[in-house]
Amino acid sequence: MIRHLLFIGLVLIGTATQAQQVYQYTQYLQNPIVFNPAAAGIHDHTDINFAMRRQWEGFDNAPQTYYLSANHRFGGSQQLKYNPSLRISSQPAPARGESSKDFRHGVGGFVGLDSYGAFQRLLVNGAYAFHIPLGNEYFLSAGAGLGISRLQFDQSQVVQRDPNDNTYNSFVSNGESGMF
Repeated sequence: MIRHLLFIGLVLIGTATQAQQVYQYTQYLQNPIVFNPAAAGIHDHTDINFAMRRQWEGFDNAPQTYYLSANHRFGGSQQLKYNPSLRISSQPAPARGESSKDFRHGVGGFVGLDSYGAFQRLLVNGAYAFHIPLGNEYFLSAGAGLGISRLQFDQSQVVQRDPNDNTYNSFVSNGESGMF
């Protein structure tokens, strides 16, 4: 009985899925603001990142992703630190004795460009976060993000094998770009 229910459940889940290209970021552990707006302002310095990902190098129209992000902390005790080297791991927690008992705010955002085949997506997101201290090294953080995405379709890059392809014809009839 359990096998039958599991099989029916998998069949029903499979009928409701849709395929789409989801943009992929590299080094996302180094840049959490891309996925989580509550990460804005977690470091005691302005954090600016640029990254790119080129998948399937050597193939025509292979997916490519580029993004630039920045975030900054306000409030709390700001300690200016300068480290001219490239960061290869996340920043350490504040050392014992540093004041981290102040309420903090963070703002930031990112701009991303994702292209794959005949599609190109531009993303612009902003973020606000607040951090409530729970001790010398721990914070309760919450954030909100707001963004806009523009999807553009370049019809000239498509080789249509079947002129009666309903999916392609409905996509083209809806326009070559859209805002979300």
